[in-house]
Amino acid sequence: MHSGMDKGTMEGGVHHSMMHKTKQLKLGKMSVTADFMNMAEHNRMMDSMGMEQHHQNMGPDDLHVMVTVQDESGENVLRDAKVDVKVTDPSGKEAKVYPVTMSNQSMHHEGYSFKSAGAGTYKVQISVENKGDKESGSLEFNL
Repeated sequence: MHSGMDKGTMEGGVHHSMMHKTKQLKLGKMSVTADFMNMAEHNRMMDSMGMEQHHQNMGPDDLHVMVTVQDESGENVLRDAKVDVKVTDPSGKEAKVYPVTMSNQSMHHEGYSFKSAGAGTYKVQISVENKGDKESGSLEFNL
């Protein structure tokens, strides 16, 4: 499943193109959803939920991927799953990721922020361990 939304917005007089792309990955008995966006969009989402922004060292055009792990039915979030994410930028270099766990009564996901390397294909390698099951796979996002 893939859906994308691209649009522009003005923040402080500076134009930041917005993008939000969602992809799903089946890993064994788990369903993984990855939401890929720029930090401007991520921060707007945080503000709209009344949550404190994180990764203040990131600029509005830097990137963020949110990873949610659910059971294979997609109905139950697996809050105890251990997630590891590696991002390869368009030049083939591994990006330094800054992880954070976002969790409250209504949602739970692992977030990874990283510096943008510009347009191109970003490969997101996702490894998940849950109750002894270890699975991994990858997704690609094009900017």
